[in-house]
Amino acid sequence: MLVGLLVNPIAGMGGRVGLKGTDGVVDEAIKRGAIPIAPGRAQEFLQTLESLHIDPSRLELVVCPNQMGEDVTQSSNLSYQVTDVVVTETTSSDDTKNCVLALYTSGVRLLVFVGGDGTARDILDIITEHNLDDLLVIGVPSGVKMYSGIFVVNPSDAAEVVKLVIDGGAGIAEFEIMDADEKAFREDRFIIKLYGYMRGPSVPARFQGAKQASPET
Repeated sequence: MLVGLLVNPIAGMGGRVGLKGTDGVVDEAIKRGAIPIAPGRAQEFLQTLESLHIDPSRLELVVCPNQMGEDVTQSSNLSYQVTDVVVTETTSSDDTKNCVLALYTSGVRLLVFVGGDGTARDILDIITEHNLDDLLVIGVPSGVKMYSGIFVVNPSDAAEVVKLVIDGGAGIAEFEIMDADEKAFREDRFIIKLYGYMRGPSVPARFQGAKQASPET
């Protein structure tokens, strides 16, 4: 099975320096001393995946270039290929969307991404735009708090879910993707809405579950 890996290298940086998210404030997060945490989460996922000793004939990773997957995968002993897509040095939502489409074109039907709710929304956008309905998604949380249901509890859980899918031990479920207004959060207003639904493996014990949408307060 071809399993895609996409890392949003800036996801979660803002939350660690009191910005309550990273959307639109990457430069400010860096000024405050934020460092990327997504690569470490991706590395934990890869280390667990490697420890599961899945038959190499049943698993090959397809990763995004450079800091969006390739860099962290190079330190593993897993078989992988790099998808043919160009990403910018300062990654954006367009890079995420282009990577998802390139991974899908490469034959990936199970995608593991490391990011936050914004990354999940970008992925859902490209799935919807190009009718990638047979793509299953697993989210590895990179940040302080996730609101969408597509995220597993921790990176190791993502590796366990991948193994279950390969072994035929997982069903399919639809997960809520939430739209949390990070700008409002920074102003101490809580605004979160349902954005849509995304398909992923059904392994309830491994997933966080979506947080309830609330009206503006």
